[in-house]
Amino acid sequence: MTAATFEEIGRVLRNERRFAILSHVRPDGDALGSQLALALSLQKLGKEVRVWNEDGMLEKYSFLPRAELLTKPPAVPEEFDAAVALDTAIQNRLGTTRAAVRSAKIWINIDHHSSNPGYGDLVHIDTSAPATAEIIFRLIKSQGLPLDRDIATNLYAAISTDTGSFQYPKKRSSSVSSEVRACRWIAILQPIFTRRFPPIPVRFNIPRPARARSKSPLN
Repeated sequence: MTAATFEEIGRVLRNERRFAILSHVRPDGDALGSQLALALSLQKLGKEVRVWNEDGMLEKYSFLPRAELLTKPPAVPEEFDAAVALDTAIQNRLGTTRAAVRSAKIWINIDHHSSNPGYGDLVHIDTSAPATAEIIFRLIKSQGLPLDRDIATNLYAAISTDTGSFQYPKKRSSSVSSEVRACRWIAILQPIFTRRFPPIPVRFNIPRPARARSKSPLN
């Protein structure tokens, strides 16, 4: 399997018109936040986007910006130019969302799980990433895709929930742990998140030095 580059994926995101953004059954914050972040970025490009999960939006994540966009899949399947599976190592874990896609010219698979076999036409799996949302953040930044406060908030929540508020000790293959890498991105996004949602129901611990060194990606 040859990994798709961000440039290849970005080309599809810019050139195609109608997208389905999907994630795994029994979703976590990384799945839902990643879906919403990518969907909102595509909407700002003028794309038509459906955001589906078999279980719909979980109540505990209903504080996420534009949470209402994420719904259970419809009974009648729809056609798309591209379908994007996020944070879903095994394709059948897409559940009923997979059947709701009648057809898609291109399937994109973006994930951070080592167990992902690489299904789809364009596949980007980064097992060093602590969360799929970090990959989405780097995709958006590298391709100059829209990034606003709502998108950043979804990314922040997604990475935080998938790293146990940055406490899980998962290590990168390099000398820098994935936790530290996550904190580097989150230090960028955290001020946006806390301004938007002061009474956040999840505890976030950001190392002070990382926060001080970071610059906002929105400037």
